[in-house]
Amino acid sequence: MAGVSYAQLSGNYTVGGSNPDFAAISDAVNELQTNGVSGPVTFDLRSNTYEENGGTERVLYIEQQIDGVSETNTITFQPDASTGATVDDVILKRIVGSYEEKGWIAEIRSDGVSLKELTFEYADTSTAGYHPNTSFGLVFFQSGGVTFGINDITITGCKLIRTSSVQRSPQGIFFFNETRNTTITNNLIDGSKEGIIMVGSSSFRRNITLSGNTILNLRTNVTAVGNWHGYGI
Repeated sequence: MAGVSYAQLSGNYTVGGSNPDFAAISDAVNELQTNGVSGPVTFDLRSNTYEENGGTERVLYIEQQIDGVSETNTITFQPDASTGATVDDVILKRIVGSYEEKGWIAEIRSDGVSLKELTFEYADTSTAGYHPNTSFGLVFFQSGGVTFGINDITITGCKLIRTSSVQRSPQGIFFFNETRNTTITNNLIDGSKEGIIMVGSSSFRRNITLSGNTILNLRTNVTAVGNWHGYGI
């Protein structure tokens, strides 16, 4: 049931819908950050448009390295296929950005996270504006401080879309630190300034797989409707 407290997590847990283990994505993340994991963990998201605080905050925010996570003890967020959920109806959405957070929908600071067949929609209709820093991305990765970089990340079959007609364009997927053992495959990135960004020393970017990604409608980061502009990767 929603709100149940667990020991270290291991196995499959449901999020949203009828009688879930966790009512919201943030509830699941809180449990992760409090108790850690003792084995592979999968969060099966029921069909829903997930927002935090009316769409003003990050929907998926892992702010620290999760205790127990490893190359084998991974954490996966994906649609609950047993209830018919798919990438088209499991939507993580933000409708208001902020100067501080730059409008991130997912901010992840732990190794071992997999995002599979989820839609991330940036639909900001405000005029407040977000930080002009180039690290504004719909899905943003940065080390939680335990490891040098952020490692063992998988993003596959996701849709990262910008439907805002007001705000400047974000990046799609942004790695702020070095990354190793990272797989980014078969994603759709539509309406971003750049599709996929990886910063840091190239000598620490190892075992990277980029395959089958579709990157469309690159736009400027200066205005919402300015000239087409940007790099795919």
